[in-house]
Amino acid sequence: MSFGKSRAALLAAFVTVAGCDCNKTSAQIQARHAMVATVLATPAFSVPYQGIAGLPFFDGGIPSFDGGGFTFDGGCPFDGGCVFDAGELPISLGEHGLEVKPQTALFAFFGTREGDGLTTAPTPVDGAMLKVEGGAGTWALKSLGSGVHELSTAEDSTLVYDAGVTWTFTASADSIDYEGGVVDAPAAEHILQLHPDAGFISLAAGTDYQLTRPDPEPGVGRLLGFVTVFPISASGRQGEATYTNVPTTPLGFLKLVAAPSDFKKTVVTIPGSAFPEVDRNYLIIMQSAKVGGASSDNLFIGSAVIAGVADLGVVRTR
Repeated sequence: MSFGKSRAALLAAFVTVAGCDCNKTSAQIQARHAMVATVLATPAFSVPYQGIAGLPFFDGGIPSFDGGGFTFDGGCPFDGGCVFDAGELPISLGEHGLEVKPQTALFAFFGTREGDGLTTAPTPVDGAMLKVEGGAGTWALKSLGSGVHELSTAEDSTLVYDAGVTWTFTASADSIDYEGGVVDAPAAEHILQLHPDAGFISLAAGTDYQLTRPDPEPGVGRLLGFVTVFPISASGRQGEATYTNVPTTPLGFLKLVAAPSDFKKTVVTIPGSAFPEVDRNYLIIMQSAKVGGASSDNLFIGSAVIAGVADLGVVRTR
């Protein structure tokens, strides 16, 4: 199938999935402005001292990792995998071991697409204002430049993730509003394999690890499942992700709506390459997520708005 035919088939799938308000759908297919936005929550979590690799009174030298966590870069909203990002998590060595504080993070990229909008990253719109409305209020995002806007709980303690509500992202540029959103944001899934009795997962380095997702409530479809793994040092510093199944291309994001089955499996296998080093800690973030999209007629139908809430687990390799 040619790229053009493939694109047409995917856009037709949008119409089928969303139902046909054909005038609105036609306008969204033609729209030049695109948005990629996320509201992501991570819960409080702690790892007992015996689960922390590299502490002097356990195993010698403390490892360190550069990178300082994920970043959100306007140059990669459609090709770097950085659009689905919980931000740098508030991890510290505390009274009970390694502690992760709860956090909600909002990120958005707003730009204009060139050509068919599926082969090149959109051009950032400078000077736009972004706001987000959720169950507990409305928040103005901070501009980081290059079309990127963000806000987290660390910057505004009133920002709290609410499940079951609609999250709406509105970009305003040249006195025109562009709106996308997610209806009925999901609640967290509890993954048993992330919570062994010891308080951490003991795993041989290089070994696959499987997560079994709970069955959804009767009559409710399974949520999308996104997994990211990254190393953390004994002091809580995050390293670069060693594994993620997050889409990294515009066609990948279209697939979330048109063909989401790859992200709705009951059993999720994390490859052993996600845990490459012996005696290291790796944080598994399992995001239960729902994808929305363009709400207003003037926003590209391929825009992706994602709401997700995580379950966490920490691996100590041996």
